[in-house]
Amino acid sequence: MMIQPILLGADLNCYGMARAFWEAAGVGSLAFGKYRLGATSFSRFVKYRADSRMATDEGRDRLMAELARRVPAGNGILVGCTDEYAAYLIRRRDSLSGHFIVPVPDRELMKYADKEIFSRACSEHGIAVPATVFLHEGERLPDRLPFGYPVVVKPSSSEEYWRFPFPDMRKVYFANNSEETKSICKTIRNAGYRGTLLVQEMLSREDSDNYVLTVYCNRSGEAQAAVFGHVLMEEHTPRGLGNHAVILTGESMPPVGAHLISFLREIGYCGFANFDILRRGDEDHVLEMNLRQGRSNHYMCAAGINPAMLILREYVYRLTLPYVEETEENLWYSVPPSVVYSQVKDSALRARCRKYIETGKAFSPFHADADLLRNPLRRIFVREHERRQIKRYC
Repeated sequence: MMIQPILLGADLNCYGMARAFWEAAGVGSLAFGKYRLGATSFSRFVKYRADSRMATDEGRDRLMAELARRVPAGNGILVGCTDEYAAYLIRRRDSLSGHFIVPVPDRELMKYADKEIFSRACSEHGIAVPATVFLHEGERLPDRLPFGYPVVVKPSSSEEYWRFPFPDMRKVYFANNSEETKSICKTIRNAGYRGTLLVQEMLSREDSDNYVLTVYCNRSGEAQAAVFGHVLMEEHTPRGLGNHAVILTGESMPPVGAHLISFLREIGYCGFANFDILRRGDEDHVLEMNLRQGRSNHYMCAAGINPAMLILREYVYRLTLPYVEETEENLWYSVPPSVVYSQVKDSALRARCRKYIETGKAFSPFHADADLLRNPLRRIFVREHERRQIKRYC
């Protein structure tokens, strides 16, 4: 069977999945998005096309109809690589699955992409989350919060939030007092966002207190694989804040991982689920759930599990395999080694990073020989990308 991965997106998430499909099945991916980005440019792994139809559900429907005429039924595998595109596939799963493979959950489970709904569900299941005040449209910030400043401010619905761009827009905000908090909320509301705003207790601002968990569940709602990672560095650009840049794999799954897998089984989840976790002291707090593989999904390959192979085994090879919890110890990084050494503050962790990089037990999504060999334009992009990161961080 000749498969054709069709990826919706253009960023590192998309490139990571394209590389995963190439390494799992030796096949290139098609990708579509609204804008052209360097991550998916000049690559053998993915043929990317910016298409204005990707801006709306109706336009995407027309594009999917066009692809259905080009790709034989049952051969195309649709994967969303942003919140917006993952939500589209979930909304349209029933109609698209007649022609394509669409490994996403039922539409009713879309509600868990909303941070307020997910946070309340975690509390009901005994899963720790940061203390939070929820501000619905028209509600004012209380004069007194149940926790002190500084605080974290972020939208509950990422998909809705990014539909209303404004200058200096960020994924997440930090506020030192009530005046700053009110100003941030006002700016977001004035841009047009009507969803819930979260004002949360700030548990830590150290990158190395963050962790990531990615789980893949089959169509029966059973977890097939889980990969836990220790985030050592995050990006610190306005729109990239919170994106993982350095991840150490190999740590054993903490109790919160088992609780989240149990939660997924209870709700009958299907496909990839990605969780951001923050550790304070001995307690892990879950920040959010992404109804897709994460932007840094390639870290799963560093741990020994190819995310594309999980899809292929279930939908193409029709294999039923036992659950695997991979703990292979490796380093994944999307920034140059010099940035890793300058930004990872803990000396013991930094020494481990150096050991993995110098001994070749480190994975960078951009350094793929199969994509760089006799591909000068791709090599130029990677060099320029790394030069900018060094200038930003070092």
